[in-house]
Amino acid sequence: MVHTDVSERILAFRVDDGCSDLSFVRRLAIENGWSRGFAERAFEEYKRFLVLCYESGRLVTPSDVVDEVWHLHLCYTRSYWRDLCRDAIGREIHHDPTVGGAAEDAKFLDAYETTRIRYERRFGEAPDPRFWPPSEQRFRPISRIVKVDRDRYVTIPRRAMSLVVALAVLLAVPACSSGEISLLVLLGLALIGLSVLVRKEVGAGTIAVAATSSGDVRWETAAGAIRADAEEGAAAAGGVGGAERALFARCASQLPS
Repeated sequence: MVHTDVSERILAFRVDDGCSDLSFVRRLAIENGWSRGFAERAFEEYKRFLVLCYESGRLVTPSDVVDEVWHLHLCYTRSYWRDLCRDAIGREIHHDPTVGGAAEDAKFLDAYETTRIRYERRFGEAPDPRFWPPSEQRFRPISRIVKVDRDRYVTIPRRAMSLVVALAVLLAVPACSSGEISLLVLLGLALIGLSVLVRKEVGAGTIAVAATSSGDVRWETAAGAIRADAEEGAAAAGGVGGAERALFARCASQLPS
């Protein structure tokens, strides 16, 4: 069967031999902050997506991870257009981003859900949620992927934020109880403020953080750059749960005007 032959060529496809100092998979890992193993698996998932593109004849939509692999492969123009599309597949597969709007959102949401269903039927297993998350995560309002200049920012995984909050409370509560304001209190407030805004602005992924010389905290999310001092952090705590809000109010009230 023609589909079988072409699909097998897609699944066996390699961008390079993987032996160079900066192979495709290694570059993919570096540019996205992934482990080598995760990048290799992401490349395999990308090829499975290409199989679905070729076999379905209808609109299919990649996950964020697969889309990152696709973006990088498109930069290898000879590999993508000549080796993959012309020689392995026999026709072009184009990358068509959304043009925005409610109709486009609905179209790509439906296509993504259909793609995950087709994936399971084609490969005999449910798509791994690390690479193919549910639709509500894939299409949440705030993007989970941003580019970060690591010379200016330190990245903090969201899964570590609970530890950051715990540290902030340990730093701030004793000093607030004694009525003293110190650098540790300000640091605690800044960390709690960061955790509050992360909860309100970022669904998942990584946030970028940098301390300024004035003691403020600056961080960036997909919603744009946010700059806040301890008092602004206290104001941002409205509507967030109890212990953090109370701690903010208690400590911020003692800050010098």
